[in-house]
Amino acid sequence: MLQFDQLTYLDMPNTNCKTISRIILENSDLKLRYYEPNSPLKRQKKVDDIIFISLHSPIELWMNSYYKFCNKRGLLYQKYSGVQELKEGNIGEVRHFEMFIKMVFDIKNSKIISSSYYKFRSLGLGLQSLRFLNLSVSEFAYLNKTIRSVGDLKYIIQNYSVVDFILNSDYIERDLEIFNQNFLAGVLRLQHIDWNSYSALLLPDYKKLGFSMLEIEKVTRDLILESERLIPTLEKDCK
Repeated sequence: MLQFDQLTYLDMPNTNCKTISRIILENSDLKLRYYEPNSPLKRQKKVDDIIFISLHSPIELWMNSYYKFCNKRGLLYQKYSGVQELKEGNIGEVRHFEMFIKMVFDIKNSKIISSSYYKFRSLGLGLQSLRFLNLSVSEFAYLNKTIRSVGDLKYIIQNYSVVDFILNSDYIERDLEIFNQNFLAGVLRLQHIDWNSYSALLLPDYKKLGFSMLEIEKVTRDLILESERLIPTLEKDCK
């Protein structure tokens, strides 16, 4: 989370959040008041708060997570790096990605991440959904204790979400412009940005893999989309 005076950015992992943060800091006079990576709002939302979050579609989120795993970074590498089948990652092979997904979504392995993820897998939901709700829902850690069904989660999203705007990380330039005009009264100096200077940073990790989304087996895509169905639909969801 990056907290400015009346603007808060919920920096969800694997959504190009570092680049988005850099663009905001380098192209505005907003003063950063508080920074804690990938953390939720620590207080009740105020009437004049403006809060946004960045997202990829579920498959892209998992491809980014996989790229990070293969490069020995991130939570999943810390938790699962000892799994024999995945010790020698080959980011050029789609079959290895599918093996990775099968492992992470196996309910027997979910407790390695956390008890909260085990609860989500018991409901047929995925880790990216847990991350999204943890950031976007006020006091989700407390509310999570009351959850018994997916219906409970949908109710919580509808009634306790603090998010005013969802930025699609595949369209950062476009969505920042929309957000700037509709919510920030133009405080971001986007008209002066040389977007070419950010081009390398804007390239999402999944684009660096040796395979495309469409090469992934349908059964794996369906598993991801069904498990991460609480994440809002974006343009590049792959049916």
